[in-house]
Amino acid sequence: MSIYRDRDRVSRDVQTFGVIKETPDQALKADTISEERYRSMRKAQPVNTPLPRTLTWIAGLPVNIRPTVLMDKFPRIANVLAATWGDSKAFGVYMESLLTDKRGNRRGFPADVTRELGVLAFFEHQEQSHL
Repeated sequence: MSIYRDRDRVSRDVQTFGVIKETPDQALKADTISEERYRSMRKAQPVNTPLPRTLTWIAGLPVNIRPTVLMDKFPRIANVLAATWGDSKAFGVYMESLLTDKRGNRRGFPADVTRELGVLAFFEHQEQSHL
């Protein structure tokens, strides 16, 4: 089906030749299902398990600031934090995006995760100020 054709016209043309016998509603439903399937296939899903780099990063942190709860509940966030750890600007921007609700519909993190994020932000800031 061409993207430039009207859906109704295509349905009538096909029905005229007897190729398919479906109503426009059935065709629309089939198109919607295949569109949803296509979206899920093309959209990259974040890795929801800790990467080796993240495990190495956490092992290098002092024991009292390791984000263990964050790692258990939100490993994809821990992966990004590990990737941005050495770059204070990127780390700060990402941390701000985590802690600031700009969309107006976020529930927020559990208290233990928020505490770990705050400790990491403070520790990273302290490390950068000593360099």
